[in-house]
Amino acid sequence: MKAKTWLLAVVAAFFSTTMFAQSAQEQQVVINGTGVRLRLEPNLKCDWLKDSKGAPTYLAKGAKLPFKGESGDFYIVEYQNRTLYVSKQYAYLSNGQESRNIQTNQNVQTTPKAQNTQNAQTKGRMVVLNGTSVRLRLGPSTKHEYLKRQDGSPRYLNKGARLVYLGEEGDFYKCKFEGQTVYVSKQFSVLQ
Repeated sequence: MKAKTWLLAVVAAFFSTTMFAQSAQEQQVVINGTGVRLRLEPNLKCDWLKDSKGAPTYLAKGAKLPFKGESGDFYIVEYQNRTLYVSKQYAYLSNGQESRNIQTNQNVQTTPKAQNTQNAQTKGRMVVLNGTSVRLRLGPSTKHEYLKRQDGSPRYLNKGARLVYLGEEGDFYKCKFEGQTVYVSKQFSVLQ
């Protein structure tokens, strides 16, 4: 009797492990932002995947990539036979029932669509930019520096870009952008 129980436990463990591995293989990461870039490492300070001419590679909204795991705030994905990383802020996990249609767009301007914060007072609220070429600041005043690109040039966002609302400080909205806390002048944005 003990041998049958042991055998049933081994068979059950085998099937549950096989089913778990199979479901993990079927999962996909679906891009839900516009013009999303893949990173070479799981952090916002590392470089992006670039094409043969050195331009960043952008993924279109709806692109599906094989899910390989998670690392902090990033999904680990496979793209062009490489292991790369995409911020969870711009993607979600799917069960893999949809087709794997990967589309890329070169030189697409990004308009981040960040997810809601955990704070009940700010949950679901967004700051929408209503100025053109708006710069994000690192603090809530005109004395604070602007958010910059890796080459040191100011980072601009276009009219209509949406940022997660975190609160207000004086004449600035406190927001989340690419995993970083930034500030936007109320003069160039509106709270929704």
